[in-house]
Amino acid sequence: MSLTDSVSLGPLSIPVILLLSILIAAAAFFAGSFFIKGGKTNRRIFSDLLFAPVLPFLLVWKLSLLITDARDVFINPGLLLYSSGGLLNILIGVTAGGLWLSYRWKKAKSPGNVNRAMIWAMGTALVLSLAVAGYTMLSGAEIKQKEKLPVVVFSDEKGVAWDISESAGSIVVLNFWASWCPPCRAEMPMLERLQSDPKFKNVVFYAVNASRTEKNSGDGSAWIESNGIELPLLFDDTGQGMNAYRITGLPTTIVTDSEGRVIERKTGAVSRSWLLSAIRKGK
Repeated sequence: MSLTDSVSLGPLSIPVILLLSILIAAAAFFAGSFFIKGGKTNRRIFSDLLFAPVLPFLLVWKLSLLITDARDVFINPGLLLYSSGGLLNILIGVTAGGLWLSYRWKKAKSPGNVNRAMIWAMGTALVLSLAVAGYTMLSGAEIKQKEKLPVVVFSDEKGVAWDISESAGSIVVLNFWASWCPPCRAEMPMLERLQSDPKFKNVVFYAVNASRTEKNSGDGSAWIESNGIELPLLFDDTGQGMNAYRITGLPTTIVTDSEGRVIERKTGAVSRSWLLSAIRKGK
């Protein structure tokens, strides 16, 4: 799991970076609280400073999608809510939060013990952030090794068996989705536009419906038809694909190279910039 992934809780899709930010901020708060003296006033100053960058980080992180993925966001504003973008978007948000914290800290003219508390709190946050980043890099080793996906047979709308390995020679984008999943629906038009772009004629897109999670067996195909989505539609009726590919949340997008080896994978709504970057790695 990477920092740009999301965790699915029913129809909700919560970015991993948001959950980690909350946990790191809580740890930093408790680490700094041991150094606070002088009553409620100093504690309030400390709390205000520590949590000052949170809102700027969230706003700039999300709004940066208007720069990196402007076209898709204007067509489908829901991506602002569901897509975490890529590492560039996160770094833009972190930079904005850091600059705002620096401004507030300088302006506050806080007492010495509050400054010491802030130094300990920020040090704790930095160590935890580096630990998370290091773990993310190490856990992504299987992607760097370009592991081949297990052979799984899906079915198409006519019930005909479909083996993804038959697409060898092309870059393949597998998007696991369900009709009840809001972020799945939000990203689908963007996937369709990329598929119809002549620049990606050597890229094969498959929308793999997680049929076993649907309320009714025909919900996936009905949603595709009613929204005029023209993507090759496959069905994972038994859940074999989700188990074999270790799908833990929807949507999940997997990109493979021409030899069927994994280039990138992501849980949560993908942005156009993330997908283009993944496709370029396979060329």
